[in-house]
Amino acid sequence: MPRSFAARLYRYTWRYKMTPGGKLLTAMIGLASVGTISIEVPIYLLCCALLGLVFAAELTGAVMRPRLSVQPRWPARLTAGESATVPVRLTNTSWRPALDVMLTLLERPKRLRHTNADAVVSRLARRQSLEMPLTLRPLARGRMKLPAVDAHSTFPFNLVRIPGGQSDGTSLLVRPAFTPLASLALPIDPGAQVGELAPSG
Repeated sequence: MPRSFAARLYRYTWRYKMTPGGKLLTAMIGLASVGTISIEVPIYLLCCALLGLVFAAELTGAVMRPRLSVQPRWPARLTAGESATVPVRLTNTSWRPALDVMLTLLERPKRLRHTNADAVVSRLARRQSLEMPLTLRPLARGRMKLPAVDAHSTFPFNLVRIPGGQSDGTSLLVRPAFTPLASLALPIDPGAQVGELAPSG
């Protein structure tokens, strides 16, 4: 069932666009806005300053928006409960440097954890390529559809994400975790006939 415009806007702005720092700042703006009934109150100026910071981050990020090629090398399979590091090759295809580049998974399944979401590449020069690790930990076995890997910039204040490029999604098999069997004890029937089963020494 298609999502409503309001639901899609919420998912994009709050769940993707805003970083944890941006969400905290938004909450502060909400609290400060309580005092904006009168422009004589000093908190009104604080609210304006915080809003200006968000707008400055968005405008600067848009001007410095990176263009990135994103190519993850997916493993053949994953193991439930175990972390796996996926190398993601990033290439800056624009004429300017890409600053404060981070990775995230779009529409990540609930049974999949992205454990190094705070990893950042501070600067990727124009036409430069490098491999950035993406560490995942699936929580359940079975066939899992993995979403696109999104590369974005949080320059300059780490408040908003500026999309720079994304990969295609994929589907991987998540196998159950197992422990190698060190020994196996089989019960022996004392009345077993010769040639049936004899205990080993």
